[in-house]
Amino acid sequence: MLSKQAVDEFKALYKKEFGEELSDSEAHEKGLRLINLIKAVYKPIPKIHKDDDSKGKRKTNQ
Repeated sequence: MLSKQAVDEFKALYKKEFGEELSDSEAHEKGLRLINLIKAVYKPIPKIHKDDDSKGKRKTNQ
């Protein structure tokens, strides 16, 4: 759930970027979709062990 302030800010940013006004419900839906996309795409980069640095091996959870 997005706050009224978040919806209003999203509407302003959307209008500035795309020149199109959104209703509160459209902005809420698009805002939630954007958040879900970012959550799906963004993953932290695993740290590399100091000993394995020259081999390029990544740290695993063992």
